Amino acid sequence: MNVLLGIFCQCAIDTASQDNEHVIQLQLQEKTRFVRTLRKLFQSWDESGTGTCSYDEFEKHIWEEKTQALLKSLDIESRDALSLFSFLDADASGHVDLSEFISGCITLRGGAKAMQIEKLAAMNQQFGVQLKQMQNQLTDAMQNGHVQANQNRTHSNIKNSPEVQQQASEDAR
Repeated sequence: MNVLLGIFCQCAIDTASQDNEHVIQLQLQEKTRFVRTLRKLFQSWDESGTGTCSYDEFEKHIWEEKTQALLKSLDIESRDALSLFSFLDADASGHVDLSEFISGCITLRGGAKAMQIEKLAAMNQQFGVQLKQMQNQLTDAMQNGHVQANQNRTHSNIKNSPEVQQQASEDAR
């Protein structure tokens, strides 16, 4: 009986292992197919043959049926499609190259994961701390500059006072 139970358990473990490998293989195949589809779509948009897509080219093709299907698969609303260009244009060059297009679309695919949301929250918190530090430094600099300006003004007023000028003229004699 124990032998049969052991054989059954081993078969179940082997099957589960093969299922995991099969799932991984299917995911890799799906990603390869997705990248191939993105590459073909991008190449059809690149009318100038430069290997990049300008905002005008992007805007021209964004409403095509193929593009709309892609956006739907990425869960991107049609009204947000033109905003997509600025996200994809990672280097802010005004053009999107194939690499930016593919990596941006893969990043956008599917919903936000908990890890991505936590990363954004942490970055937001860091920016808040940095902003507060800069605000404090600016306040200190403005106060020190204000004090310095007041000291310069006071020194100038003393130097130009009639008493000081009279003393200076007497010293000069």
